[in-house]
Amino acid sequence: MAGVAIGYVGLLCGLCAPAILGSNVETSVPAGILCGMGLAPTMMFWFALLTEFTERHQAIVQGWQALVGECLFLGVSIFFDAGVVPACILTVASATCALRVDSSRLFSENGKTEASIKSFLSLGKTDWLAPCTGYLIASLAYGALMALSRGAEGETASEVASAIGAPIGALCFIAWVIISRRRDYGAVSEWVVAASAVACLLPGSATVLFFSAFFQITGLLLFSLFIDRLSAMPRAAIACIASAYAISHLLFFSGLYLPGALGATSGSGIAAREVAWIACAIGSTAFIVRTWRTNAIHVEFENRCRSYKHIIEEQQSEIKKHDEESALLRAAAFDGGSEREYNIACELIAKKHGLTKRETEILSLLARGRDVSFICNELYLARNTVKGYTKRIYAKMNIHSKQEAIDMVLSAMSRQ
Repeated sequence: MAGVAIGYVGLLCGLCAPAILGSNVETSVPAGILCGMGLAPTMMFWFALLTEFTERHQAIVQGWQALVGECLFLGVSIFFDAGVVPACILTVASATCALRVDSSRLFSENGKTEASIKSFLSLGKTDWLAPCTGYLIASLAYGALMALSRGAEGETASEVASAIGAPIGALCFIAWVIISRRRDYGAVSEWVVAASAVACLLPGSATVLFFSAFFQITGLLLFSLFIDRLSAMPRAAIACIASAYAISHLLFFSGLYLPGALGATSGSGIAAREVAWIACAIGSTAFIVRTWRTNAIHVEFENRCRSYKHIIEEQQSEIKKHDEESALLRAAAFDGGSEREYNIACELIAKKHGLTKRETEILSLLARGRDVSFICNELYLARNTVKGYTKRIYAKMNIHSKQEAIDMVLSAMSRQ
């Protein structure tokens, strides 16, 4: 909370500096630095609170945060001539809300943050690589397009288009979270990058408008992914978000000077088309890579299904073969004698000599020529138990071997 409080103080100082020291180049640069340095830790604090929610709820809450925040930013920047006073009021209101939040459970995970980040980055490349790449590419291209559009139609027009596009992107993100059942962050991110490349071909501020919306979506996708996958490790989640946030802003800043470094004048039609075609190539490449990777995963899945199907068919064939052999053995149980006649003969002998039900079952198997091991497996009895039953059967029937039992059953069948 101390870091968050310092962030809000720095933000207020940056907002108030031009009003106190005067609006000029010497004060605007440090004021902007103070605002940026103050805004970053406060944003990370609100991102950290999202780790308390489930995946779907945190995505919806993050989307609403972005939507409301961008709408307030748009209102302050357009509808207020003196935007410092309402901005300060909103900052104080946000700080008051932050101080009232119970943040005792934040950053309370067990284990080291560095190990958690390394584990996530090594095991989840298929999850985070595409959204992260798309977000960073969009940051650089967004800065370049802003520089070109400012020269073409004026700074105000591009700023307004950028401010309007951001809440539109947040609204689209919320709709996607609510409608989609299974959220594939990588696929959506690459689709957005491809759409951003196409949007670069639009004329004037329309490019900035659409690209601003797409840039907002890619950022929300990446941050939502980090929060979702690292919800049990909020330190690691915020470390990843802060790193992506810092790198993206550096790329955006670099993009503002990219057209000039390449020798393109602001608003040059030729330069704009070159940047647009470069963005199209980047977006198309990302889309093709995603399609190739998805097809590769699909082919691998189909191969595994075929392998499992082959194994199942082999097992079913073995079971069927075993069942057929068992049926043949039962059909040829006693020299071609019918099963019914055989059972009747065993029951007559059992009644005559006073055999129990279990002894009758064992006599039936002995008379078929089965050994002790087979009887144990068939009747789920111990070896000594079967031997004990066999001795009692021999004693009751006054015989001394299995062959004599077989002869008695055959004799009984012939008299039926």
